[in-house]
This record gives sequence, structure tokens and C-alpha cells, in this order.
Amino acid sequence: MRYSMLVCCAIIALAFTASATIHVIEPDGSGDFPTIQAAISASSDGDIIELADGTFTGVGNRDVDFTGIAVTVRSQSGDPETCVIDCEGNEADPHRGFVFQSNEGPESAIEGITVTHGCAEYYGGGIFCDGDASPTVVNCVFLDNEAAMGGGMCGGKLSTLTGCSFIGNESVRGGGLARAWATVLTDCEFFGNMARYGGAIYIRSSCSPTLTSCTFTENSAQHSGGALHIELHCEPVLRYCTLAGNSAPIGGAIQVSIECSPSFVNCTLWGNSCTYTGVIACYELCLLEIESSIISFSQQGEAISCSDSEATLYCCDIYGNAGGDWVGYVSDQYGINGNICEDPLYCLDEHPDAPYTLHENSPCAPAHNPACGLIGAWNVGCGVTPVEELSWGSVKAMFR
Repeated sequence: MRYSMLVCCAIIALAFTASATIHVIEPDGSGDFPTIQAAISASSDGDIIELADGTFTGVGNRDVDFTGIAVTVRSQSGDPETCVIDCEGNEADPHRGFVFQSNEGPESAIEGITVTHGCAEYYGGGIFCDGDASPTVVNCVFLDNEAAMGGGMCGGKLSTLTGCSFIGNESVRGGGLARAWATVLTDCEFFGNMARYGGAIYIRSSCSPTLTSCTFTENSAQHSGGALHIELHCEPVLRYCTLAGNSAPIGGAIQVSIECSPSFVNCTLWGNSCTYTGVIACYELCLLEIESSIISFSQQGEAISCSDSEATLYCCDIYGNAGGDWVGYVSDQYGINGNICEDPLYCLDEHPDAPYTLHENSPCAPAHNPACGLIGAWNVGCGVTPVEELSWGSVKAMFR
């Protein structure tokens, strides 16, 4: 009986796959349809729209509305560098890449595309998700887009973003991304984005995204939250994330305020800068939990600054910050709950491709801190004794 059911399910799945139609769209309009929007309008749920390499511009290739259809728009090559949607937007003539405003679900997807030069007066320069829209975005690049909120992307209640890059986007709130309620981000990169609040991401009003293995590098905010600005009843979770070289007057890397309860687990913070407060700044009845993380080598500002809030740290290494390490609100947590103040011994010079991996002698390496395990987002990456290659003959000789 179980075997029969499995066979039936497989047949149904194959039938569904076979029924999906693939439409190929060329940048010059010579494909199956003249534009991306025309292809979507002619598609059914499950169809795939493949974009050939090149740059798509003009009406029908920007402000593309999925209109509630569960269709996938993807690059034919799978390489976002070779498949570009240039929105050609500006303040006088605003245009964005995609719009989801008909409660689209995760079956509505964008894959392997660059969206650039989007401009929106209010929300989402590259992509705007309205209402309960929750698309899937994979391996996409948001480059040099701008909007009042969410320069690269705004909205998305249950959206999933995997392997995406937000580079050089600008906004008042959330240079890269804003209003991501329960969005799941995995292996995403935020580099060189700018905003007044939240250089990379602006998280507000019960937004509680989950971020895993994401990197935030050289983002900046004119007011607060060089990488992340979190406020008003939010509970985001960051795991194995890296925040390096971000800057803001308040909260060089992260600013948290107004009854938020974020969690940071196995994160690495390096070289962030703040003018007035800490690398992490928290105030107005917030509860922060920071576990197995490193806060190190800030260029300006102390590691953590809290007012009318609580930050509880477990198995954390705070070291080398210009404004102080275990000072102020967190001074009494040094030396308890596995908290230390020792040089993490990064592989900055020995391993430039992964500079925040740890030397084998690092106090944050699992072998040297068995009670806590790994501290930070990166494991051992240098100083390890190289493995010598042996021939089969030399292996046999060892046993003679």
C-alpha cells in the first residue's frame, strides 16, 4: 500500500513538472514574448520564465508585477552578473524591478538576476512586497537602488532570501532591506549600503526576521545602526553572522530600542565604529541575549552601551575595542558565564579569503574552550599543521 502511494505521488509530481511551460525572453524582445511582463501575463502557476543573458530595460521589463501568479523568473545562465534588469529609475522618473502586491506566496520566485538603478519614492527601490506577499528570492543582486524605505527591497511577511547580495543601495530607512517581518535570510551579503537609520537593514514594528550566515561589511548610517537598526517590539535572530567595518554615530554595528528582544548567536563583530555610544547600542526597555559571539577591535566606541535595557552575555569574547571592552553596563559580566577578554587571533593576514577564521591557538576555538565550544561565526582556518600527502607505498612502510 505504501509503495503504491509513493508511486502515485511520483506520477503526480512528474505530471505537474511536465505541465510547466518554460518561456525564454531575450533582452531585445525577440524571445517567446517581447517582455517579462508579457510572459507573466500569459503564464499559469508553475510556469518558468527564463531570461537570456544581457540587460533588460524599458516598459514591461521593469515595474514587473507578478499579479498573484506562482511563476518563477530566473536567468537562463544562473549568473546574476550576466543577467541584469536596469530599471533606469530616478527621482523624476521612478521605476523599480519587481512588485508583489497580490498576496503571492513562496512559489512566486526570482532567481539569479541583478536588479539595478531602481528608484521608488516610498518603498522598495529594487523590489516591493505589499500586504501578505512572501516571494522567494535566490542568488539575486540588488545594486545601486534607492527608496525612502528599503533601497534594495522592502516588505515581505514570510519571504525567503538565499544567497543574495545588497550592494551600494541607499535609503532613509534600511539601505539594503526594510520591513522584513518574518523573512528568512541565509548566506546573504550586505556591502556598502547607506541610510539614515539601518545602513543595511531597518527592522521595525514586530518584525522578527531570522538571519543565518549573513555578512555585513562597510555599511553606514548617518544616525543609528550602521548595519542593523532594530526598534519597537522586534525579536530578530542572528546566527553565524559577521559584521565588519560598519559605522554610525549610535550603534556602529547594531542599534536596538523600544522593547525589542533580539538574539545574537555565534556572531563575529570586527572593526565597527560609533561616535557616541557602543558597537551595539540598546535602550528603552530592550532585552538582548548575546551568546558565543566576539565583539572586537572597534575603531571608535565601546563594545556595548545600554540604557534602560538589559544585555545578557554567555561565552562571549570582547576584546580590543577602542572605547573599552567589558565596561559600563556589561562590566559585571566579565569572567562569568564563560565570558572572556582575550585576543581572538584572527587569520586576517594568513587567510585573506576568510579573514575572521581563527588561528588554531585562538581562545575562541572549540579545542581551547570546551565549556563553550566555538565562539564567533568562523571556525579554525589557519595555523593548522598541514596534512602531508602519502603514497600507498609509504603507508605500507609505516607498518613494517
